[in-house]
Amino acid sequence: MPHPLGRPADPPQDKMAVFAVSIPVSLIVQKYGGTSMGSPERIREVARRVQRFVQEGHRLVVVVSAMSGETNRLLGLARESHDELRVLLRGHPDFDLAERR
Repeated sequence: MPHPLGRPADPPQDKMAVFAVSIPVSLIVQKYGGTSMGSPERIREVARRVQRFVQEGHRLVVVVSAMSGETNRLLGLARESHDELRVLLRGHPDFDLAERR
């Protein structure tokens, strides 16, 4: 009698392979970001993982966040923009009131 959860399609090659069974799972959520999105090759590896799960009949939700280093870069740009905006609006009555709160 086959195992109720199926058996792995291939020997585990990565952490997610544990979930690669031969029957559909109700829903799998995968989140990738940081170093797993840090280079074209890493992005291709993520795409291969997603494709493998879909081909095996799984329903997926894939969440992709910023590439490696991008969050810090975006935060730096936001800080710079905020500082520049503060200089530009200094003296404006509405801005001064908001700053005092």
